[in-house]
Amino acid sequence: MLREDFSDLPQLQPWGFKANEVKFGTVKSLEKVRGGQLSSYRYRSSINTCLAASHIHSDITLYQKEQIASSFVTYADLECVDYQYLLCGLSDGGVAVYDTSVIKEGKVYNEVGSVNGCQRRSHKYQVECAQWYPTDTGLFSTSSRDKKIKIWDTNYMKPVEEFNIDCHILHHHMSPVATKHALLAVAGDNSEVILCDLRSGSSAHRLQGHVGPVQVTQWSPRNQHILVTGGKDHTVRLWDVRAGRSCLMILDADNTTPEKSRFRKRMKVVPQAHKTRVTSLCFTDEEEEEDVGTNLLQTTASNQTRSQVTQDTWSSDED
Repeated sequence: MLREDFSDLPQLQPWGFKANEVKFGTVKSLEKVRGGQLSSYRYRSSINTCLAASHIHSDITLYQKEQIASSFVTYADLECVDYQYLLCGLSDGGVAVYDTSVIKEGKVYNEVGSVNGCQRRSHKYQVECAQWYPTDTGLFSTSSRDKKIKIWDTNYMKPVEEFNIDCHILHHHMSPVATKHALLAVAGDNSEVILCDLRSGSSAHRLQGHVGPVQVTQWSPRNQHILVTGGKDHTVRLWDVRAGRSCLMILDADNTTPEKSRFRKRMKVVPQAHKTRVTSLCFTDEEEEEDVGTNLLQTTASNQTRSQVTQDTWSSDED
């Protein structure tokens, strides 16, 4: 974890990092790093420069560098081919791959590859989402608030493709059953869902309808053209990426209907799946259901004020 307070080091207090307006030693700066507004690489390099300029003893300098350089996992995905390799996105913009079949002393998984946040090929901010290629562990994808999606070669741990998006990226997902397309659905903070084509390298197709940031995307495990998205506007929308008017429906938790009146116009009511922003979407496995023609969609929302989590289950028949 990044250190949030430097007040316990008396030699750093007189200097106070006041030479820069960002004030790197405050909790506010660390919040900017975690939120993607400030590069963790710039944060660490500035701290190191300040420590060198303040003529602090070498032991304290090394201690500070060790604390600042540490990172934590922000996203994890276990590949579904052999269920062996765990992909982790890191808070410093790097990635790491672990072999869950090999456990070292102290119950630590064996690391088979990693990219530090200090390296140029890493993301500028923390990794918001990481996903294995559905049918091959030789590729995986990562996204971050630096407006970039990177496709990685697992063998060399190097990006082989990169998409530059015109908005901050909050989540992305690739269809596990797609055979006729290679689309990667991207949730952006500009209320749009961007479809990136891995074959052509294009990202021009946009799905519009959400009001506010799109928090999460999820492809259907049965129909390769059906996409589900959840947003900060409390709505869950189903899309058919083949149709011109691609939004099929909006899930409604309360089954609300607009009031009919002869004296006033009918007000448009947007159905809502939750009372707060939607944070996750998940389809159940088809094998676990008695009716193979029906999949259950589970949606989760968090209440930021009360720190509560609510979960709903929806039935879908996608033919």
